[in-house]
Amino acid sequence: MNSLIHLTLPEAVSEESLAAFVQILPFETLSLSSKRADGAFSGAWQLLWVVEGSPECEATLKGINSALGIMQLDAVSAHELTITPLDEDINWLEVSYQGFEPFNTGRFFIHGAHFDGSIPDGQISLEIDASIAFGSGEHGTTHGCLLLLEKLYDQGFAPRHILDMGCGSGILAVGAAKLWPVLTMGVDIEDDAEVLTNQHAKSNDVAAHISAYVGDGYKCPAVAQSAPFDLIIANILPAPLKAMAPDMYPCLAADGYLILSGILHEQADDVIAVHSALDLTLLDHIKIGEWTSLLYRKQSA
Repeated sequence: MNSLIHLTLPEAVSEESLAAFVQILPFETLSLSSKRADGAFSGAWQLLWVVEGSPECEATLKGINSALGIMQLDAVSAHELTITPLDEDINWLEVSYQGFEPFNTGRFFIHGAHFDGSIPDGQISLEIDASIAFGSGEHGTTHGCLLLLEKLYDQGFAPRHILDMGCGSGILAVGAAKLWPVLTMGVDIEDDAEVLTNQHAKSNDVAAHISAYVGDGYKCPAVAQSAPFDLIIANILPAPLKAMAPDMYPCLAADGYLILSGILHEQADDVIAVHSALDLTLLDHIKIGEWTSLLYRKQSA
């Protein structure tokens, strides 16, 4: 028998901390979803996940608080945690889907495979596996990147070759390929990212345009062989963005565009300084929730 665990965490917990927290939970999860109570960017966090067996509340709470302690986050009490046995006749995957309702990000309509309604007129469908914890499009960094992709599209930008560096679930590679059906590469250091990106490319009917690879950033052989790129999207974290900047620059075509995200507002100045020193022009700086997304253009040679 499986069990459903519901945990409430304070609104003040950042999305970056939440992502790290779920990676160090001391038990295996069959599925995990997360959302804010008041929408995509505000309210307490509601975590819903399914585990095998019937864990005891006290032991589960101890494990959760241990993981929170590692992240230097405040402990939670028993009333913020509920564990419910799932009847064997209940499809636990369907239960987890309840935490992932369709939503709009600009002209993109993001939904799970379980969605059986109609895509709104004028919207671009993005089907994402509803059982994944992050990379579903609700994150402020992903939202910012999608909005910047739209901005470039509306300005008439027509790339021939796109790179999604640190592709994760592949949602940005898929979104880009939906706007521009051209060669689009996704690269990540995690094996699961390659699998998810290929899965989402297939389910969104853009597999013919997307290729996914596991590799060490811009040192990945596939990147070196395919560069330069007219558009690079890098939704990672400030430290790797800054460290990878020198390797990124020669991979970006002259007059090419660069989208950066995964940056908290207070971290933006450092990231901007590093990239502005590379003869890149900052064109846009948008803020969503606690996150910053940046749009750059490389100067002509």
